[in-house]
Amino acid sequence: MITLKVPEAMHEKISSCLATFKFAENTRDDIAVFQDFNTKNDYGIPSGVKLESVDRIYPCAVPDLGCGFRILKIEGIQKSDLLNNVAIMSRIEKYLKTCDNGFNEHMHLDVTLMARQGHLYMRQFFQESREAYYDKSGCFEINSGHEMNEAIFTERDLNQLIKTYQGHFLEILEPISGERCIYFLIHTGSFTVADRFKQFYYPKMAKISFDNKWASKSEILNETFYVDKSHDIVTQYYNDAKMLMNFAVAYRDLVEIKLVEILKKELEMPFKATLLSDVLHTKIAINGQGVIHQRGVQELVSPYRPYIISGNASVASMLFFSNNKQYASHGIQTNVNLLPEAIEGVEHLISKTCVDHNQAQLYKEASGAKCVYDYYLAQHCTLIDYLLPFYTFKQGADHE
Repeated sequence: MITLKVPEAMHEKISSCLATFKFAENTRDDIAVFQDFNTKNDYGIPSGVKLESVDRIYPCAVPDLGCGFRILKIEGIQKSDLLNNVAIMSRIEKYLKTCDNGFNEHMHLDVTLMARQGHLYMRQFFQESREAYYDKSGCFEINSGHEMNEAIFTERDLNQLIKTYQGHFLEILEPISGERCIYFLIHTGSFTVADRFKQFYYPKMAKISFDNKWASKSEILNETFYVDKSHDIVTQYYNDAKMLMNFAVAYRDLVEIKLVEILKKELEMPFKATLLSDVLHTKIAINGQGVIHQRGVQELVSPYRPYIISGNASVASMLFFSNNKQYASHGIQTNVNLLPEAIEGVEHLISKTCVDHNQAQLYKEASGAKCVYDYYLAQHCTLIDYLLPFYTFKQGADHE
């Protein structure tokens, strides 16, 4: 069964997409589909989908393993402190756009340990003693006897990766509450390493699936095949998948450290940097009950940890506490035509979707943008603030 937490107008499209995978016959619970559902050019399961199969791994379902959000709060400075400082914005831009990003001084990092130990290695290497707010699976344990797969992970390539920004986007945001602080939203994945992971495993697993009559030729070609989790290849596959996810989290550590270094060097005022959370929204996890496939979906595991639903362009992001353990989308759906009923004007839309109506009115006055948040989640969270981006970096795009 599929649980659709999305507007009714999207139901047919979603059901059609998911029908290409043999999910229905092998799932433990309902397949959850969230409001920022996106087919991602028909590759993998759509973003905004979480499912748990009983005993099957769908290798093509969740590309870009380790993709996630890191939220970094900088207290003591505000938007104007950055935008009026040409040097600091120039340094940030140079770091994001070129290989001349100042990471040379960190080239003695052991990139293989970044993959093996994730953020635990980074905390030790940089002698960070602070409490770290990570996804509970932000550091996957790798089997001690598992060797680095050099077809996927080479020291040369991993070292090259950390020399430039391997991110989907980076945003600097200001709170509409007026608090004197800014936020960094770091959104990265596993990128070229994930491409090698696919090139290595998918042909092997496709052959295994076909030879065992688990998949037809069309399912192989459409990359909707599966492999039983008891097969010998799964242990190696899962250890390498965990290394991908560990490296992605450790890489976000490195991005955070570099950004804070730039602030320290260029700002003449004290500030406090606090990691609020780092949450994977694209991952695969094998446990005693089954195999979780999750793309563009956040698992909210703690009521004391701030989470974010990312906005889009001029749309504010939503920073909140979760009132219970649950899953939520990682972004918003900005197409108001897909809502269950016609929405006329921003005011009505905000009053429907926001938790705090006074804050919603402030948001309306501050941005005038659409606020189409997950109104299912809105009943089960505590709003902290809305965050408006004043700088956005995307690879290959113009920046604001």
